[in-house]
Amino acid sequence: FTYFEASTAVHFHRLEGILLRLSEGSALPEKPVVSRSDPRIGRALIYAQKNLSQRFTVGEWAQFVGLSESRFSHLFTEQMNETPVEHLERLRLERAYRLLVQTNLKIGEVASQCGYANIHYFSNRFAQYYGVRPSAVRSGSAGERLMSLPKPR
Repeated sequence: FTYFEASTAVHFHRLEGILLRLSEGSALPEKPVVSRSDPRIGRALIYAQKNLSQRFTVGEWAQFVGLSESRFSHLFTEQMNETPVEHLERLRLERAYRLLVQTNLKIGEVASQCGYANIHYFSNRFAQYYGVRPSAVRSGSAGERLMSLPKPR
């Protein structure tokens, strides 16, 4: 990964968060939007996007970018305004939603492609995040209102 790719990934994710807060009517953070970004966090973001179906620990993620787990967690949280675990779960659940809406995959296959080995755990986490079960999204009963539901933090 080049420095430019990694830095762009960090800034893209920060901008995405700001746009989400604006669309929800939330206040913007008082921290400056563009701070010095660490390219290792950018590489971590790219790695996560490419490996969402794989199960990996924060320690393994940190090792991939050459940091200790505690330093990685600190830098990640500072730059992304969410912990590595929160970020990874958000990415996985958002991908799951898209797969449920855009494909005919079985719910168990969606869970597996999003890094969840247990369909019941996946279903519970999805319901906690979106407020509806994956089966409701699949059947269309959650409909278009789902994407406008607030996401818990």
